[in-house]
Amino acid sequence: MTFEKLAPLAFALALLLAPGAAAPQDTPQAPASESGFRLSLGYDGGLLLKVLDIQIDERASAQGFTVDARLVSTGILAVIKHIDEIASSRGRIVAGDARPGVFEYQHLSGKSHRKARTTWGQNEVVTTSSPPFNGLGDPPASLAQKLQGSDPLTTLMRLSLEGARDSLCRKPYYFFDGKQFYALDFSEPRSSPPSSRETTLNLVNAFRCDVRYRALAGYAAKSPEKKDHSPPKPFQVDFAQVGVGGPWVISRLGAATPLGWATIELKRLTVQRGGARLNPLVADSLRPTRYGIEQSSN
Repeated sequence: MTFEKLAPLAFALALLLAPGAAAPQDTPQAPASESGFRLSLGYDGGLLLKVLDIQIDERASAQGFTVDARLVSTGILAVIKHIDEIASSRGRIVAGDARPGVFEYQHLSGKSHRKARTTWGQNEVVTTSSPPFNGLGDPPASLAQKLQGSDPLTTLMRLSLEGARDSLCRKPYYFFDGKQFYALDFSEPRSSPPSSRETTLNLVNAFRCDVRYRALAGYAAKSPEKKDHSPPKPFQVDFAQVGVGGPWVISRLGAATPLGWATIELKRLTVQRGGARLNPLVADSLRPTRYGIEQSSN
């Protein structure tokens, strides 16, 4: 489970908020890129027991954005395999769309302590890694694929600026993390009843999308007998709104595993959004606000 090998559950590091993905409302609101926002999200990952702490911090303005993420193993997983990884991304926002600029990640645990940096230019994408990668996959990602994809955290911001629930879940998103090029295909959104956890966090208007992961380039070649030709199993992504009229976040991710149902759930959040266009009716939900729960809820 590493930043350059994002599997469905590690997708939490790429998708763990969508502050601008709005459901239909009677009162129009300024896009997040116009008003700006700051959001801090704390997630717990569990498989029978809690095994991961994930923290996402994001800022956006009309000029650009930054996203920082950290993943740390806890509990029994920390005993079996210590995981401590950080990542950051920064780039521009052009016409309401996040554009990749610089993506960096570092393994603070493990043997290699790998540190990688990927930079997007107008017609080039350059990745440096220390230590170097042991091969770039078969086939490696092409320049066209690198330019088509965005790093996971920029894609997170791109989703946050999407602005419409329906369009959010009706197209694929393409990722390039410095080595691997892959896609996430979203299904049609459907309403989801709020859980007690979401109610405690003041989350409303929940909806759910099924998502499928497609590896496209930059992966090690598999022999014919090891290839899995079955369709990829979907995992679930639940979105919800921080109070009526507030920003949208990913409330939960879930995937079936051989050991049971694995989840990543939002447990802590702080939200602030600026801008003079704020609707007075929703101002309370967008003031600096902290919510948190300590125990898992259904």
